[in-house]
Amino acid sequence: MSRLMSNIKHRLKENLILKNKYIDQKYWEYYALHSGNDLNSKIKRMLKVAELNIECKRNQYLSNKQNILPEPRELAAQLEKYEMISFDVFDTLLLRKVEKPTDVFLYMEAKYQLPRFAYQRVRAEAEARKKSLMGEVGLDDIYEVLARWINMDAECWKEREILAERTLCYANPYMKELIEELLIMGKRIIAVSDMYLSAEVVGQLLADAGYSEMEKLFVSNEFQASKGNGKLYEAVKDWADTNNIVHIGDNIVSDYVNARKADLESFHYPNVNAQYGINHLLYGMSNLTGAFTKGIINGYLNNGMNKVTPYFEYGMINGGLLACGYCEFLNKVVKEKGIDKILFVARDGYIVKKVYNAFYDECANDYILFSRFCSEQILFEKYTEDYIHHNFYYRLGLEKKVTLEQLLQEIDLEFLIEKLSEYNLNKEELYTSANSERVVDFIYQEKEAIIRYFKATQDNMYSYLKPMIEGHKKILVVDLGWFGTGGLAVKFLLEEKFGRNVEVISALVGTNEDPSLESRIARGDLQPYAYSPVHNVYLLHWHTRHQYNIHNLLIELLFSAPQPSFLKFEKLENGKIISKYGYEEKENYDIINEMHRGIMKFAEIYNSLDSEIKSMLQIGGGDAYAAFMCTADDHKKCYDMFKDYKISHLSGIFGSETITTMGQIMKEDGYI
Repeated sequence: MSRLMSNIKHRLKENLILKNKYIDQKYWEYYALHSGNDLNSKIKRMLKVAELNIECKRNQYLSNKQNILPEPRELAAQLEKYEMISFDVFDTLLLRKVEKPTDVFLYMEAKYQLPRFAYQRVRAEAEARKKSLMGEVGLDDIYEVLARWINMDAECWKEREILAERTLCYANPYMKELIEELLIMGKRIIAVSDMYLSAEVVGQLLADAGYSEMEKLFVSNEFQASKGNGKLYEAVKDWADTNNIVHIGDNIVSDYVNARKADLESFHYPNVNAQYGINHLLYGMSNLTGAFTKGIINGYLNNGMNKVTPYFEYGMINGGLLACGYCEFLNKVVKEKGIDKILFVARDGYIVKKVYNAFYDECANDYILFSRFCSEQILFEKYTEDYIHHNFYYRLGLEKKVTLEQLLQEIDLEFLIEKLSEYNLNKEELYTSANSERVVDFIYQEKEAIIRYFKATQDNMYSYLKPMIEGHKKILVVDLGWFGTGGLAVKFLLEEKFGRNVEVISALVGTNEDPSLESRIARGDLQPYAYSPVHNVYLLHWHTRHQYNIHNLLIELLFSAPQPSFLKFEKLENGKIISKYGYEEKENYDIINEMHRGIMKFAEIYNSLDSEIKSMLQIGGGDAYAAFMCTADDHKKCYDMFKDYKISHLSGIFGSETITTMGQIMKEDGYI
């Protein structure tokens, strides 16, 4: 019974509080001031939850991504009644490029190559606070302890820490605009910080960020009083010649509750990292890369200035680091293999090429129209059984059955329809397991005719690629995954079919578990980034051994182009080659463009980091895939986002009636 009640309480909390960002924040603010465990307090909190839900229903605050902060101008108008506005400094006026304050020490450890510095720096601060009568310490106190533990020049390392803060801190754009509005109103601005850095250093950090209009700065270690114990607010009140003061900060206790206990008004600004970011990712990230990645994402998405869609956020969180890591990997392959031309394969290479050209452009490249459909035609003569498996056997598992006539039309073998009767097959009969072997035998019997027909696809694709590869000796074909059929087709076409003096190598984000991949990787023909049968196998198993189809689709739609699916090139009577496309899923384009905007925004911010910082960050497969793994394991979230996304199980010549939705596939696969 206790477990049942616990589950009921958890579901009620999830549905009535946690799922709505606005309710979650406002309830937490209320709880911080009414935290009693008596029956009366509990009833009041329950009534508050009901009140917040009614408010949201009336005002249609239904989205989990509803921004709970007013516009800076709106907040300034709310603050107009106060004479003096007090601001917290760190995580309010200033944000850092890393997730947590202690990540600054990780950065220092990497930069100055002192193992265990970050761990010892945290311990030294705790030790110094124990010795302080008021619990307040300065940087001198901390490094006095550290210097006893580690052979270091304390003065030098104090300067290094100050430099690190100056490198990593930046102005919170929300607070920057808010203060500008308040200054226009003639308001007095002060800053109040619980901090071990001196007021001089904190003031310099504020000046660096463009906050030059502070009337007064209160720093806890210099007053031997803190917001945490409420006494720093007393110092503010003793100094100020007004009681008409409101304090703004991110800490629910120190900045919000304790300010009110000190008879100041307060406004809670949600901490960008602690509240709604991607901290505590289920599958984890390496410390330093994770610190900067989460700092970048949380600082942008949660500062209150950037109103983004769920799809922008999905792209930024799940695709940004993955795209950047992949592009860095591509340049590594370019150097190691002597690549002189990159071919980004449609449609999955679309956004990768955009990121590459914007931030990583070290090799000549083109975006090529290519697809599994044309790859299979190009490779038919060499890998006939694979062609049959993908185009015939796979269809046996689909719920919707098609006639033999429709099947041949969909796979571009319409010219064979008239020959069906020669093999005792009727074009009107459905393709099922009952006639599958006879149909497959029919394909093998007509193999030479099919090869002759598909030769046009080979010739036309070669004519299309020829000017792009002219003068190049080593080509890197860049795709997403999972077997690298596109790269194989280009390799076969250029190296074998047309005997060009080029070497074609393939790059993929990740692979499937096909054993033949190992030999391709061993030879160097295939360069997998995040995982494969020979590295990061735990990622491979996660991706392929449960919900393989859905995982593929969720990654593919993230990287897909806002363009129809390419089928093949056809030659007109005048010799001109034109491209032929499949069904155009226009309904998806707005979603795709939003996800790509998110990816590009992450890439822009990530690549604005100092080159020295970027050189320390290694975007391995585990880091690049961590956010996506967490998101993909949230089945309800993914279903709600993509249930109406148009998609097809197969490649081929389809009309709109053959297109299904991501939501339907999720249901069929037992994902939801």
